[in-house]
Amino acid sequence: MSAPKGIAAFLFDVDGVLRLWDGSQVEAIERLYGLEPGTLTAVAYDADRFGPALLGRITDQDWRASVAAAMVPICGDVGKAIDCVADWSARHGHIDPDVL
Repeated sequence: MSAPKGIAAFLFDVDGVLRLWDGSQVEAIERLYGLEPGTLTAVAYDADRFGPALLGRITDQDWRASVAAAMVPICGDVGKAIDCVADWSARHGHIDPDVL
């Protein structure tokens, strides 16, 4: 597909527009690991942690590793924190067919 004349780029807003997330999945993961509701979101999307990933300064893998590291004191165990973040990371959301 070529861009129409005069257009140099396209910008797509994917998350929360095209791809939707089911918050109940996060709540279920938090319950499974004995976490307070909202813990994963608060840790993962802390501005100092998420900002560099959002801006492309660190990789997605590095961001998720930093989330797991930050979850260790909350989970009380390295393995539990890694497993929790792995379960959280396995979610892929779903595409809104109307937007697509």
